[in-house]
Amino acid sequence: MFPKSHAAINKLRQDLKIHSVVLRNTIQDVKILATTTKENLGKSIRKLDLRKKYDGKGKLNANMDEKVWRYEIKYQLGQLEDSLAKCKTIIGILKHLQADSARTQDDLENELEAMKVELKRDIDRKQIKITDLEKQLKALKCEWWKALLTLGIACIKIGKAKSELQAVQREFKGQLDLARKINGRMDYFDGLVHLAALLTSEASGLLETTKKLENVMADTKRELEEDFTDEAIEDSLWDEDFANDFAEGLYVSFEILDKQCDYTIHDCE
Repeated sequence: MFPKSHAAINKLRQDLKIHSVVLRNTIQDVKILATTTKENLGKSIRKLDLRKKYDGKGKLNANMDEKVWRYEIKYQLGQLEDSLAKCKTIIGILKHLQADSARTQDDLENELEAMKVELKRDIDRKQIKITDLEKQLKALKCEWWKALLTLGIACIKIGKAKSELQAVQREFKGQLDLARKINGRMDYFDGLVHLAALLTSEASGLLETTKKLENVMADTKRELEEDFTDEAIEDSLWDEDFANDFAEGLYVSFEILDKQCDYTIHDCE
């Protein structure tokens, strides 16, 4: 009974296992990406803080300061470009996972509903057969309930009707037993559907978190490219006030990305 549905549900169950592994691995990938980005920001911040130490001791001149700034800006641009490429790959994986999990959920629900409908239809058909037999037995003046309870023994002389009754009873009993088994496993089937729905929800949530991280990384990279050019560095570092404002702007930009990394890491735990 239901060989196609049984095979389909087994296949969908295997798909759920694969989806679970992909989600688990992708969560780790996103966490590592956010952690690495945060660590890279920390390296630059420590370098820029170090220049303050040298500046306070009078050991930092404009040429050395400019070299430090150029190096750190270039370093961050390279790291952010690499992180954004990884982020794009992860987002692609999550979009596929989101769609695959949702489709698996729909397919499971459809298979289970088809099983229920077919089972009910089959039982109804057997009931019709029994009703037809009941009419035959009555026509032969054999009491239906008596024949039913004695499996036709009371109508032993009506051989064909008796054998037909017994065959249908066995078949009908099998359907009822199957119905009870399926109903008994509905919690298990519902659990599969729930898991598929949970995977879809988790993939959707992680996708949104990753997109937010991607947006903040892209904003930071764009700001570095537009506001911290070689010309801007050269123009700003020769004046102490400009240099301080320049540094403050970079710290603010880094802080925004750093906080987004913290949020992402927390969301992945």
